[in-house]
Amino acid sequence: MSLEESLDQIKDSVIAHMNDDHSDANLVYVKALAGLTDTLSAEMTDFDQQGISLAAKGPDGVSEVRVAFLEPLAKAEDIRPALIKLLKYAREQL
Repeated sequence: MSLEESLDQIKDSVIAHMNDDHSDANLVYVKALAGLTDTLSAEMTDFDQQGISLAAKGPDGVSEVRVAFLEPLAKAEDIRPALIKLLKYAREQL
C-alpha cells in the first residue's frame, strides 16, 4: 500500500479529531504559520504527505490556507508526531 493510500485510510478520523478536539491548534497553525493573525477560528480540511490545509475564518470571510510540515511524512503513523512538532514550532513563532 502506498503512503497516499495509507493516509487516505486515516484522513477522515484525523481531520475530525483535529477539528473536534484541537481547534485551538488549528488556530495557532493559521495565525503563526500562514500569517493570518486576525483569524477567529480554523478547521483542518485536508492533509497529505507534505502538509495540512485549513479553512481560516476571519472578519472578511473564509480563507483556504496551506501549511507545510517541518518534514514530509514518511509513513501514515508520522501524522501525529508531525502535527505536534508543527504546533510546537508554530507556538514559538507567536
